[in-house]
Amino acid sequence: MKPPQQHSKRFNRNHQQNNGANARELQTQTDREILVPKEYRGALIGKEGSNLKKLEQEFACKIFMPSKNENSDMIKVHGPPSNIDSAVRRIEQIVGDLAKLATETISIPRNVYPWIRGPANENLDRLQNQYNLKINIPPTTSDNDKIVINGEREGVYKVIETLKQIYDSKKNAASITCNIPRVQHRYILGTRRSGLDEILRQTDVVVDVPPENDNSDVLTLRGDTSKLATALALVYQKATSVITKEIKYQEWQRRFLIGPKGATLQSLVPNQDKLKIDFEDGGVIYLEGPPEQVNTASQALEKEIERLSKDLCSEVVTVDPKLHRHVIGKHGSLVSKLKNENDVQITIPDESKGSNEIRIEGKKDGVKKAIAAIKEIVQRLENEKSRDIIIEQRFHGQLIGKHGENINKWRQEFPSVTISFPDAMVKSDLVNLRGDKKEVDNLFTVMTKLQKELQESNYQENVSIFKEYYKHIIGKGGVNINKIRDETNTRIELPTQGSTDNRLTVIGKQANRCYI
Repeated sequence: MKPPQQHSKRFNRNHQQNNGANARELQTQTDREILVPKEYRGALIGKEGSNLKKLEQEFACKIFMPSKNENSDMIKVHGPPSNIDSAVRRIEQIVGDLAKLATETISIPRNVYPWIRGPANENLDRLQNQYNLKINIPPTTSDNDKIVINGEREGVYKVIETLKQIYDSKKNAASITCNIPRVQHRYILGTRRSGLDEILRQTDVVVDVPPENDNSDVLTLRGDTSKLATALALVYQKATSVITKEIKYQEWQRRFLIGPKGATLQSLVPNQDKLKIDFEDGGVIYLEGPPEQVNTASQALEKEIERLSKDLCSEVVTVDPKLHRHVIGKHGSLVSKLKNENDVQITIPDESKGSNEIRIEGKKDGVKKAIAAIKEIVQRLENEKSRDIIIEQRFHGQLIGKHGENINKWRQEFPSVTISFPDAMVKSDLVNLRGDKKEVDNLFTVMTKLQKELQESNYQENVSIFKEYYKHIIGKGGVNINKIRDETNTRIELPTQGSTDNRLTVIGKQANRCYI
């Protein structure tokens, strides 16, 4: 066995020799020409030369295409010999794969396209999947009649043959026409033309329906003579498989017919799987669906509308929007009471909308009573007035009277009037009267008169007297002061015990102060 040092030297020498050989090969450049038919050059070059650049980078070579002016199918590959060999093999492989593909165009009249496509594109999908290719049929909005087939060459030609056979078998197809009202065309078409596909699948007959912008009612059926009658029967069956009906109702009845979360409607018409029910503006119920379901639903709804018209009603009472809040009451208390007592629904528009209509719905007797109650409230409000009277707060207690005797008396005499005194803790002389205009004015007169009397009888004057004389003024057991009070019809108030004030206060009519 050779020493490790000698083995390492030999490895380095061989490695240097190989690198030298590779360097010499890279420095040696050569050219190779390869035949590439013109129809494949585009795919070889790729979009903006992307495929060509990829090949050049991968094999470290340059690939030259003939110029447009050259009448040649030869392309040149320039680079190291071993790289050129690999690049040529790859190009030949690409060209070979391209040679297997084909793109062909065939012109076929557009009226044959439905058979080429088949129901729901079933024929078209089958051909594309079977031969692994793409069939491009012009859209219905196009005037082009050229069908383009792209894929493996063998499959392309087989599909072309198949399309020719379809054309030959259908080019002389018989046809008949029928008149179907335009409103029923959509029932024949079905969802995404599923109705036409079904007829084609069962009878191999094509049904041509006029486009939406055409006012024609004429449908054309094309196909084998023996199948046209069957197809026509299917057309009429589909046209009458769905019917429509309109039912009139009063707008206020809508919520009674639908009910909470549609519960009433569901109970009236339980089977709605294929039935369309629309409550349209203007008091119309639109029904659409199978005849049996439409007729059953129509009978149930009409019967319920008749019952609602007999037992219930909807009335409108006109009320000034400014008075709506009074009809509603504090936190809705008044309107809730009206609803509960009369078993009705009352709809009061928002004051900002400016509408003066209050709608009442429910049983006729309840509606009648609710309207009368609202009118009574409105009449009272319209005859109502609010009036303030200024009375010194020191007289408020005397106005109210002992145990509220004055207030109770006035309430009996003026039952519609509400008397509002300010809170004792609030320094205010304002007393509010609210109620019937006449009663408010009469009570105002009474209270004004009483206030005047109170003012006259409550004149105050302070008299300074030395305290040592108080005992003489008071007299034994108050005999003197009581006598003065009785003779002058006044009230005499003495300073409280311990007070430093030596004044006494005389309260009464101003004229009586002279007799004290």
